[in-house]
Amino acid sequence: MFYRPGDQDLKLGNLTLRREILECFYTSLYTLKGEKYKSTTLKAMRAALNQHFKDTRGVDITLEKPFVKANELFLGLLKENKQEGRGSVEHKKTLTEDNKEKLFKYFEN
Repeated sequence: MFYRPGDQDLKLGNLTLRREILECFYTSLYTLKGEKYKSTTLKAMRAALNQHFKDTRGVDITLEKPFVKANELFLGLLKENKQEGRGSVEHKKTLTEDNKEKLFKYFEN
């Protein structure tokens, strides 16, 4: 299922069609290496899409009824990620005192 920017259904604001596009989009997200994205990245992408839809169409894709199926699919992807070990946050090492001083000096200028 492919859609072009000029498709009539999109211009008319067909919410069912947008839901179908979201479902295809969510299931086709892979990195350039062909790996699935981590849950935090998927959530960020969804938040950006939601903000775009709110700004351009006045539609909230996370709350509105026509998008229930797409949201269930999205939550299923997050659950799958968690089961496969991509659902957790990977914390980095804390900065050393020396590196903190370098940062403070850099931003003072």
